[in-house]
Amino acid sequence: MKKLYIILIGLVFLGFGALNLIRIGWYPIALVNSQLVWGSTVEKEYASAIKYYSQMLHTYKGEDISKKQIKKIKQEIRQATLDKIIEKIIISNNSSELIGEKKPKLIAAKVKKYLQDPKLKAAASALFNLSFNDFKTVILIPQAERELLEEQFSSENRDFNNWLKNQKKKAKVYLFTKEYTWTEQVIKRK
Repeated sequence: MKKLYIILIGLVFLGFGALNLIRIGWYPIALVNSQLVWGSTVEKEYASAIKYYSQMLHTYKGEDISKKQIKKIKQEIRQATLDKIIEKIIISNNSSELIGEKKPKLIAAKVKKYLQDPKLKAAASALFNLSFNDFKTVILIPQAERELLEEQFSSENRDFNNWLKNQKKKAKVYLFTKEYTWTEQVIKRK
């Protein structure tokens, strides 16, 4: 009987631990070419995109937006966020192969160039609601990788967008969500 109570208490603690991990975003949303996309990553980038979008609306104050439109916009932003994360993974995985061992130095140089703008740190927080380290990880480094590949493709007279489209077709993407499905190149709402 004592053994049964110990097992039951262990299961309860295990259940609470699992719920806590899910609550903080430690659950997979997608698998992209053997690389997991975690819920916390999607939520962080989604919150950043929502902050940016709301800042843009506040700045350019267009017509009033209904609650139904806001809900639709948020769904589209979540979909675009997940799509962008998948694209960043595809670019990052391929940039190592295409750029070679110079990649870390070239990325560091690009990021250093971005950091010369004195307003960047303030903008990272104000526009994207990200710490500066998160801003570098989420925005600057992927942008640097993308630009490096675009420059390389341009110097070789190749089309980057066509290459990316083909890489998306080849990618093995599995989504662990009921909301979306992957259709060769893009996420679609079910």
